Amino acid sequence: MKIPYLFCLLLIFTITNTFCQESDAPAKNLKIGLYFKSLSVSSHFDVNGDYQQGYIKSSAKPDTFIYEFNAKTIAFETSYSVNRNLTLNLNIPFTFYSLDEKRHVDTTYKYYDPTYKDSLNYHNVYYDVLLNTNKSRLDYFLTGAKYNLLNDNYNVALGLNIKIPTGSEQPPISDSSNGFLGDEPFEFFAGTFLGYHSMKYMCGLNVTYNFRAGDFSDRLIFRLEGGLATVPNSSLKLVATYVKSLKTKEGAVYFHPRRLTRWEEYLETGLEFHFDFSKDYYIDFSYHLHLTGINTYHGGYYIVGVGIKL
Repeated sequence: MKIPYLFCLLLIFTITNTFCQESDAPAKNLKIGLYFKSLSVSSHFDVNGDYQQGYIKSSAKPDTFIYEFNAKTIAFETSYSVNRNLTLNLNIPFTFYSLDEKRHVDTTYKYYDPTYKDSLNYHNVYYDVLLNTNKSRLDYFLTGAKYNLLNDNYNVALGLNIKIPTGSEQPPISDSSNGFLGDEPFEFFAGTFLGYHSMKYMCGLNVTYNFRAGDFSDRLIFRLEGGLATVPNSSLKLVATYVKSLKTKEGAVYFHPRRLTRWEEYLETGLEFHFDFSKDYYIDFSYHLHLTGINTYHGGYYIVGVGIKL
């Protein structure tokens, strides 16, 4: 059963209001960051989990299409530590999208060559542009709270977040339409984090339930991380994320670069690097790759960010 939107908002407000009343709060801490994310995709995994370079349009004579999808995102992120245990967060991304689709034309026909006085095969391969489009938009507002139940070497935390889309765009009706993407769904995230960290080592497990409105499948998200902090003021993590849809794939709308994917499963790995180059400024860098999946894109993306602590 879908969780009502107002209940999500009321739940976050109630928890935030309760924990903000704690009297043993240390000095408040504000972090403000600006991040750039770059994603480029030209292949995917189909509904059977098979790797596909391009896609085939169903017809009496199937045509193969190749594509290149790009998304460049600039995101504003901020977090505010109300006290030692409670942190509020806000994320606002603005993205530039582009999609280039071409039809792969491969023809072979015979022609008469007077030199050899014989019929020869002529092979011709070319690409016919099907669609070249782009758009830019403010994708959504993501806001929420994290509360640490245990915050020493061992860390236990609860997190709640809501993602609110910003527009009213309709998704493409079919593969032949020139519509592009459509809006992000309303989403709610409720998760727990279990972790351990010392002066040199860290590890953790995050399990999150992800409610998604409309015809988007709800999901469970598992994130496992382990890392080192042997260099002063820095950390390096190896992370793995597994996304499991809570609906069966029967009847799922198959992956297409023109639209947002309603149903998908995938395993993603990545490296995350953080460095405090002063007590007030920090940088982040990460690279992530979809290793395998079902009905999802195949490819990698990187994120670069800079921030300030106030």
